[in-house]
Amino acid sequence: MRYVIKTNKTKLYQFVKGCSGLELPSMKSFEFEKVGYSYLLTSYRYTFYLSSVCGKPLLRIREYISDELPQRERVVYPSVEYLLEGGLLQEVSQ
Repeated sequence: MRYVIKTNKTKLYQFVKGCSGLELPSMKSFEFEKVGYSYLLTSYRYTFYLSSVCGKPLLRIREYISDELPQRERVVYPSVEYLLEGGLLQEVSQ
């Protein structure tokens, strides 16, 4: 089966909250943007980028900490099953 990432602000926020392990501000403080088949969720302190690279899901987490340590970044590769459970994937015909 082939899938594409398809989500909205609420689903992505809940997914990121569960996947990142971070204490996030309220969903209202985030902006949601779709760029092609990728999605951005940004606030004053965090940027989350969900995309697919070579067929593998990728979540890039960027945290803005302070002036001394401007940002911390990490990449998480969530499983397809985890994304399916969260309702972030849509099956496409081959």
